[in-house]
Amino acid sequence: MKVLKLSGQGLPQSWISLEEAVLHYAAGQVRWEMGSEVAVFHGGHNALTGLQSVITVNSIIGTQGFGGANPFGATPSITNPKLFARDRNLCAYCGDHFQELDLTRAKAAPMPG
Repeated sequence: MKVLKLSGQGLPQSWISLEEAVLHYAAGQVRWEMGSEVAVFHGGHNALTGLQSVITVNSIIGTQGFGGANPFGATPSITNPKLFARDRNLCAYCGDHFQELDLTRAKAAPMPG
């Protein structure tokens, strides 16, 4: 069973194990939770109160901070089908319309210096 870990802002970070999720709960890093309860972990007993610690894990947790993933710093990959669809299958040189199978792309020539 995996838990979906999101940043506090709701951006997906990763799928984590139940044990990793418990560590986030125990460290006080879970800001909010959604979904259903997927597991309950029972810990030790408090020496003063005698109460047993219990952590209930939900299927989706929002944790503090951004988690190192910066969606604005990522460079999206460009594939030929994406590029041709963006350009509506028009040739960049002559402006004519072609079928995707007839289109290619070449590396840009260096600018004269």
